[in-house]
Amino acid sequence: MVKLRCGQHSCCTVGLHLISCALLMQGCISVKSCSEASTKPITHVVELGTTTQSHHSHQHHKPVRYRILSIDAGGIRGVVPLVILLRLLQQYPQLIEQTDLIAGSSTGGIIAILLAYGVSVKEILEFYEDNGSAIFSQKLLHKLVSVDGWAKTRYSNKILAKLLQKGLGTTRLRDLKKRVLVPAFQLDNKNPDPNKRSWGPKFFHNFPNTQNGDELAYKVALRSSAAVPYFPSVDGYVDASLAGISDMSLLALSQSQDSDAIKHPPALDQVAVLSLGLGEYMKYIAAKDIDPGMISWIEPLLEILADGPPDVAQYQCRQLIGDNYHRIDFALPADRSLPIDDPSKIPQLEQIARVLDISPTLKWLARTWKPSAQTSTSPAAP
Repeated sequence: MVKLRCGQHSCCTVGLHLISCALLMQGCISVKSCSEASTKPITHVVELGTTTQSHHSHQHHKPVRYRILSIDAGGIRGVVPLVILLRLLQQYPQLIEQTDLIAGSSTGGIIAILLAYGVSVKEILEFYEDNGSAIFSQKLLHKLVSVDGWAKTRYSNKILAKLLQKGLGTTRLRDLKKRVLVPAFQLDNKNPDPNKRSWGPKFFHNFPNTQNGDELAYKVALRSSAAVPYFPSVDGYVDASLAGISDMSLLALSQSQDSDAIKHPPALDQVAVLSLGLGEYMKYIAAKDIDPGMISWIEPLLEILADGPPDVAQYQCRQLIGDNYHRIDFALPADRSLPIDDPSKIPQLEQIARVLDISPTLKWLARTWKPSAQTSTSPAAP
């Protein structure tokens, strides 16, 4: 499997561009011309064992009023941000408590909803460790019939559904203790107007202005994590990678500016975003001129949808909020296979997360994640 790099935009990221344009039009920030803008590449994945920060340098920082925790998609690699969070909590125990919005896609959506429900990071990590093998298991007959994911989805979601329903019960989004933003891709909006009937991304959240408040939390988690081609759709939804959404940073930042959801939205320079990646492989297409057919492009396109847009979201967030944006991500070792559906790799993934240098993140938290009297993390607050 291969993917295109170098920060190239694709049509699936149009929505992200529109969001950043809307934020810019609010007049909250100034934009540099092309000649003034940073010449740093859009892709900011760094060597194993390091973290990434904004390339902006601000002499003065306004007090942060709104804090966002964003967690990427990535299957069983979800153990990586969980181990990182455990390490951060050892030094900064109020991290989750002081977070105003938790955003996540697919496996990040599961983590976001469980955190908002009140499950501890340690308990969520144990959930992955104890149940990963059962969730990503294949019966021989299913493996044969599915042709290992080519004819049908690779796995059943029955075990994951049962586990999430047992853990979350009849809890609805409005009942969660924290604000959440979790995407899925709706295959058919069933609009009676044929000119408006279509597929498209759907964003589930529990802000006051939403009709999603009555949605069962476990169902939203299932919809968001119905990753193509691994799991079947749920209620007509699959995971949002089909819309190029795996990093929720920019979308969460946009949500913080919604005056219908937040009575007094913070200025952009009063928002802080901590974005947790799950690691990625550095892939590319070496040929200068290629002429592949659709069959050859199927797997690369899925990779591009998952890996390309996050680079764009990271670049845009850095331009929008500068040093108030901080991301932890890293290149996975090229000599090791760490698939997103292989629970046997959990110990290796956890070890990678344990040796990452989080000292820049701790310094960033000490400077940025400071509580203020104007901030309320209560779901009941506007």
